[in-house]
Amino acid sequence: MMHRPLAITLLALSSASVFAAAVAEPTKEQTEFFENKIRPIFKENCYKCHSLEQGKSKGDLTLDTKAGLLKGGDNGPIVVLGDIEKSQIINAISYLDPDLQMPPKGEKLTAQQITDITAWVKMGAFGGPDRGS
Repeated sequence: MMHRPLAITLLALSSASVFAAAVAEPTKEQTEFFENKIRPIFKENCYKCHSLEQGKSKGDLTLDTKAGLLKGGDNGPIVVLGDIEKSQIINAISYLDPDLQMPPKGEKLTAQQITDITAWVKMGAFGGPDRGS
């Protein structure tokens, strides 16, 4: 049986490492993955309705800032760092929910784009939008 102080210490260390991972600066490779794979998908398919740059945040969702991405929209967070099962963005882009399909109107992303966004979320949504906070 684990002693309470040890359990609390382990929990604190675990929480601290998760927090550190969420706020840590992305590596060069992570930034390149985001800039070369993810940002172009967002820019081409998402920013016209979900960006400060375009002045739109349909569903109260902004994808061109890290804070907006993590906050989510009217339906709550769309990205749960490292957890594709709980990340609404994966359900939306995969058209798994008939009431939440993004991009809408049958403009579904390619299989490769879905794979890239899934990998990005699974790895912690690193190198995300850096405009604003």
